[in-house]
Amino acid sequence: MCACVVIGLGGCDGDDGNGQKPDTTAPALALSWLQLDFSAVETSLSFTITNAGTGTLTWTITDDQPWLTAGPTSGSTTTGADEVTVTVDRTGLSAGSYSGTVTVTPGTGSAQDVTVQMSVAGGPAQGFVLLQPGTFTMGSPTDELCRDSDETQHQVTLTRGVYVGVTEVTQAQWLATMGWNASHFSGPDRPVETVTWYDAVSYCNQRSVADGLTPAYTISDPSYNGVHIISAAVAWNQEADGYRLLTEAEWEYACRAGSSSAFCNGGISQCYCGSGPYLGLVGWYCGNAGSQTHDVAQKDPNAWGLYDMHGNVWEWCWDWYGDQGGPAIDPTGPGSGSYRVGRGGCWYSYAQVCRSAYRHHDWPAMRGDAVGLRLARTAF
Repeated sequence: MCACVVIGLGGCDGDDGNGQKPDTTAPALALSWLQLDFSAVETSLSFTITNAGTGTLTWTITDDQPWLTAGPTSGSTTTGADEVTVTVDRTGLSAGSYSGTVTVTPGTGSAQDVTVQMSVAGGPAQGFVLLQPGTFTMGSPTDELCRDSDETQHQVTLTRGVYVGVTEVTQAQWLATMGWNASHFSGPDRPVETVTWYDAVSYCNQRSVADGLTPAYTISDPSYNGVHIISAAVAWNQEADGYRLLTEAEWEYACRAGSSSAFCNGGISQCYCGSGPYLGLVGWYCGNAGSQTHDVAQKDPNAWGLYDMHGNVWEWCWDWYGDQGGPAIDPTGPGSGSYRVGRGGCWYSYAQVCRSAYRHHDWPAMRGDAVGLRLARTAF
């Protein structure tokens, strides 16, 4: 952060630059900081507005970026200091560096700018968006068309941000890391499929090593069928910075992107393969896929910039399948089970199973031409 500034005066907080109180009868604007630098996960910082002169200083605040908010937006002060809180929201932003400006305009005198610097990290330089911690309602309302009985609504709070892959893992990405590609529908930009849950966590680890990150999973005693892992003991180190699968709660949070409707962009009007006003805009399902997967990111993204959260291929999640119960903080599912969760629906799915709340589950050794994955990383 930088030293304070006084508009029209020689020093800070009433100092004329020589350690003496300036001789003035007019209000004068003094700011405690000229620049605010946010850490990778920091979301709010403050600066103060001080009247370095006499009388009453009035001021207004403006900001120039959609990810940037400053408040209060106006105030007045005689000798006391007014605190302004600057908040940034990295949700939906790609990795990179960002700069914005908060402008303080006094009732008399010149406006003064506070520069705001913010960075958004990701796995690789591109391909991830940061979802901030938050609270949402998981599950579906009892009057949602085509809902299932295991979708009881409950409040979930996620206390850590998470970087989420903009797209499902493609066949080109998988091949570059794993050295093999068993997908039924061939194409470098199509989502990888025909992978077991164990294959998916193995990919997460190998991609982490390739990118200099700490693997999130410990995989012990693996058994293979050809190139596929069909059984293993898997433990998740939640403090590791490597790639991982989303938890089921994180997945629904990411899919909904702030929505409460059946799909991220609106409600459901029919349960099967017919057309509707919303699903076809964001996803490939039995009503439009033509019995195959499609290149990723060909449909509209959700409000947070994520593609193919509905349809194309199912996405393996971390959780064992089980009852979700009531309100939860950072849920990770049951401690054991028979089935792992998959979310999102696929190219042959009915509309009803592509809904945000639909809970699919399958044996972790299962592999088929409709099951893939999406990467995530915890934001520390």
